[in-house]
Amino acid sequence: MKYKKINITNILKKSFNFIFNNYIEITKAVAFSGFTLFSFSILWELYGNNLNEIMQWFFILFNIIFTALLAVQCHRLVLLSEKSTNILNTITWRRFETQYLILSIGLTLIAGVLSLPMFLLMLFSSHLIPIISSELGISGAYLQLIPSILIGCVFGYLFARLSLVLPAVAIGGDDSLWTAWNKTSNNGWRLFILFFGLTILLPMLLSKIIYFIIPSLDNTSLIIILISNIIDILMIILEIIILSFTYQFLTTSES
Repeated sequence: MKYKKINITNILKKSFNFIFNNYIEITKAVAFSGFTLFSFSILWELYGNNLNEIMQWFFILFNIIFTALLAVQCHRLVLLSEKSTNILNTITWRRFETQYLILSIGLTLIAGVLSLPMFLLMLFSSHLIPIISSELGISGAYLQLIPSILIGCVFGYLFARLSLVLPAVAIGGDDSLWTAWNKTSNNGWRLFILFFGLTILLPMLLSKIIYFIIPSLDNTSLIIILISNIIDILMIILEIIILSFTYQFLTTSES
């Protein structure tokens, strides 16, 4: 079975239209999980370096749990029009959240393992970089970025293709990783651009705008920390909504 190629422009248009038309419902859906994520992120930025290893893992675990809670609420709002009439509905932990949490961790591990050859290549190339740098007259710092970028692209590509299983799990579907891989067979790099290109480039652009407006701020400023964490959470919500519309398109369109 061959699935149609997604139109990045149309997916983005649908996603932003949904956000603009349903921002009140989105706010209700993510109010608790989003505020909790924001609070934990601020505490991490301010005190993370002073915590012991156990507390650091505690923070990471809570971040993953509340990200899963937020993601399931967004997926169900987009795909099932499941609106929250009470904020207490948004903090209910069901089998959807459990399955989503396990799968999201599993996908990260799978993509990481499959990216291992690129990581080994990076270790091997680290011995060659000084030689190549001296021969070509290129800064070693720039050359060291190449293996890291390659690993990031391989990991992002694999994760993007397999991540289509996440919205299926969020709405109670039974899609497998193999199904997700097949559904994205024509759209691997498009998904990579949608999920990772957008969520990397857009925050960078926004940060440049902020520094342009308020040039006196630095990375340790509380204002910058607050704004950066708000942007991060908004990017998570945007990415989840984009994934939902991508899943919807690939599930209902095949050729």
